[in-house]
Amino acid sequence: SVSVVDEGVYSIREDDTDPLRSFFPNRWSSVSTYYSFPEVYLDGDDKSGAESDIRTDFRDTAFWAPSVVTGADGTATLSVKLPDNLTSWRATATAVSSGAMAGKGRSDVIARKPLMVRVSPPAFMVQDESQTVGVSVRNETDQDQNVDVRIQTTGLKVSGNAVQRLDLKARSSGRVEWQLQAADPGSATIRVTAAASRGGNTDALEVKLPVRANGPTFESYNAGDTTTSAKFQMKIEQNAIAGDLQISLTPSILGSIVESLDTLVDYPYGCVEQTMSRFMPAVVVRQFLREAGIQIPALDAKIVDVSEKSQARLRTMQRGDGGFGWWSYDEADPGMTALVLEGLYYAKKSGVDINTHLVDRTLEWARNYAKTSVLTSNYEGERVRLAYALSLHGVEPSEWSRLLVDPNLLANDELSLAYTVLAIHEAGGKLTGETAKYRAAAYKKLISLATETESTMSWAYDWWYEPTAVALMAVIKTEPDGARAGKVLRYLTGKKRGDCWTSTRDTAQIVLAGIEYLRHHNELRPDFEARVLLNGTELGKYRFAPGNISRTERITVPFDKLAKGANEVTVEFAGQGRVYYSAKLTQGTYDPNPQSTDSGDGLRIKREYFRMESRRLEDGTLRLVPSRNPVTSARSGEVLHCRLTVLTDRDRDYVMVTDPALSNSRAIETGIVNEWEWYYWWSDQMFLDDHAALFMRYLRAGENIVEYSVRAEAIGTSTALPATASMMYQPDVRASTGSAKLEVRK
Repeated sequence: SVSVVDEGVYSIREDDTDPLRSFFPNRWSSVSTYYSFPEVYLDGDDKSGAESDIRTDFRDTAFWAPSVVTGADGTATLSVKLPDNLTSWRATATAVSSGAMAGKGRSDVIARKPLMVRVSPPAFMVQDESQTVGVSVRNETDQDQNVDVRIQTTGLKVSGNAVQRLDLKARSSGRVEWQLQAADPGSATIRVTAAASRGGNTDALEVKLPVRANGPTFESYNAGDTTTSAKFQMKIEQNAIAGDLQISLTPSILGSIVESLDTLVDYPYGCVEQTMSRFMPAVVVRQFLREAGIQIPALDAKIVDVSEKSQARLRTMQRGDGGFGWWSYDEADPGMTALVLEGLYYAKKSGVDINTHLVDRTLEWARNYAKTSVLTSNYEGERVRLAYALSLHGVEPSEWSRLLVDPNLLANDELSLAYTVLAIHEAGGKLTGETAKYRAAAYKKLISLATETESTMSWAYDWWYEPTAVALMAVIKTEPDGARAGKVLRYLTGKKRGDCWTSTRDTAQIVLAGIEYLRHHNELRPDFEARVLLNGTELGKYRFAPGNISRTERITVPFDKLAKGANEVTVEFAGQGRVYYSAKLTQGTYDPNPQSTDSGDGLRIKREYFRMESRRLEDGTLRLVPSRNPVTSARSGEVLHCRLTVLTDRDRDYVMVTDPALSNSRAIETGIVNEWEWYYWWSDQMFLDDHAALFMRYLRAGENIVEYSVRAEAIGTSTALPATASMMYQPDVRASTGSAKLEVRK
C-alpha cells in the first residue's frame, strides 16, 4: 500500500535545511514530486546588508524517482531538497506490488517566506527593444512594513530610479514596475532585492535571459580532413555584432559520429523521422563503442534515455492501422514505416528492449502494403526502402520482392538502386529468377551514376546527402575491402556543417554508414599532432594517441577575437593517421529593418498581425474575427491573430515555417491536438518560448495560409525577428520576412 501521512499545508522557513523531513514522517512510502505553478518565481537574496542566498534554481519538477523499493514493512523514506521556487508543490506517490496491487497518495506543501518577491521576466529580449517588468512583493508578516525594492541588471538598461518603496499592510501585496531596454546581444541578468523595515526580513531573486541581435543570424561552415595541412577562410560580415567560431578536431570518423549524437539527441522537434534519427544512430553507436571497448559513461546514459523516450513517442505516433506517417496526423506511407522498421531492427540487434507489439503492428502494415499496394512510378525509393526494411526483419523475399524495381527502368534514382543492392544482400540466396539478378545490375548502374574524383566519390541529389550515405552502405556490402568506400566517406566528411550535416535525416544515415565503414576499415590507431592557427596565431596544439579514437577537441573563438572580413584558419598535421576537422561560424548582424528575402527558388513568406474584433456577418451572427487591416499596436490583454502566408510556385514536400515570438506577447495555442481533433491542412505545430514551428508534409503551389493566436501582455515595444520558410531536407532553400514590431499599451 501507499500512504502519504499528515496531509496538509506547511510553511518552509529559510533555516529548514531539509524541508521534506519537516513535513513528511519516516512512515511515508515513496514519492515523486512533479508539480509547481509555472512562470512564478519567489526567491531570496541579499538586501540592505542582510545576509541571504540569491536564489536562482527554479524548476517545475523538484524531484522524480522512477523506482523506489520499500522495506519489508512496506515503507520507504526519501529525502528531497526543494528548488528555490516559493510556491505550491504537490508530492505524488504511486506504488505497484508484485501481485499487481496498486495505490496512490498525494499531498500539497507551500514553500514560502515572511517577505516574498515575485517577478515574471520575459523569456528573452531583442536588442534595442523595451519592456515593462513588474515586480510583486508580498508581506506575510503580521506587521505593516516599508519595503525597499531594488533592481540591478547586466545587459539591460533601467529607466528611472533603481530603488522604489512600497508601504505594505500586514498580509498584503504591492507592485512596482521598471522599464528595461535591451542593450548588446548576449546574456542579461535581472536581480531584484527587497528589504523590510522591521524584523530584518529580506527576499531576492536573480534570473537570466538571452538578448538576441536585432537582425538576422547567419551560419557558415567548412569541413574536411588532411594528412598534411589544410587552409580555409571564414568571413565576418561588416554589420556582424555577435557570434563565435567553433572548430573541432578528431582523429577518426568515429569522433565525428560521436560529436553528432549530441545534436541529434537534443534536436527540439519530433516527427517520426526526427524521432528515428535520434534513436537509430544512437543505439548503433553504443553497440560499436561496446564492441571496441570504449567507455563514454555520459554518452551511454544519454543513449539509454533517448531510446526509452523515442519508443514511447513512437507508440503515440503509430497510426491505428499500424503504419507511420511523417507526423501523427499524416497518412501512413512506406518511407516512414520503413525508417521505423530499420530503427527497431538496429535497436533489437544492439540489445535494446523493444516493444514487440510495436514491431508486430508495424510489420503487419508493411506486409499488407507490400502485398496489396498499387505500384506506380511515384515514390519508388520509398517502396524499395520498405523492401529493405522487411528483409532486415527476416521476412521472406516472396512477401516483398514485388516492391523492387527493375534497375534497367530506373533512370537516375540512386536511392532506389542503393536500397535494391542492400535488400538483395540481406536476402542472401533466397531470391530466385530474374529478381535475383537485380543486385549486380543495380550496383553496376549505381556506380555508373557516381561523380568520382581522385579522392572523393558521391551521388548528386537536389535535396540531401542521404543517397550518398546509403550508397556507401551498398559499396561496403559489395566491396568491403575496396578503395571506393574511403572515397565516399571522404566526400561526406567534407560536407559536415558544424556538429552534424544538413538535416537529422542526413546525419542519421551518415552515422550508420560511418559505423559500417569502421567495421571494415581500421582507423583505430592514430598517432599524430594537430596544430590550429587563426590568421597566423596559434590557437592550440593537440596530441592524438591510439587510445584517443573517439576524442574530439573543440576550440571556441569569441567574436571579439575575429577580424571583419576573411579569417584564415590553418590545420597542420604531423604523424600517422588522418585528422578530421570542421568549423562553424555563427554571426548575428545588426539590421533593425531587414528586407524580406526570396529563396531564389520560387518560395516566399509574409507575416501579419491582426486584432481580433467583434463583427456582425452577413447572416446576422456576431463573430470574433481578425480585423480587416494588420496592426502594429495593441492593448495589454488583447488577442491578436498572427497570419503567415507562404507562397510557392510549385508543389513541395517537407516544408517548415519558423516564426520568432514577440517577447511582450504569448502564443495562446498549445500545439497539442488529439488526432481526431486535427483539421488543419498542415501536418503539425509546436509552440516554444521563443518561436513557433509549423510543419507541412505537402505544400501546394499557390498561396498557403497558416494562422495562430497570441495575447499581448507586457507593456512596451517588442521586435519579432524574421520568420522563415525552408525545406526541411534542403535547408539552403529558404525565404524570410522582415522584422515586425508590436507596441503593447495599457
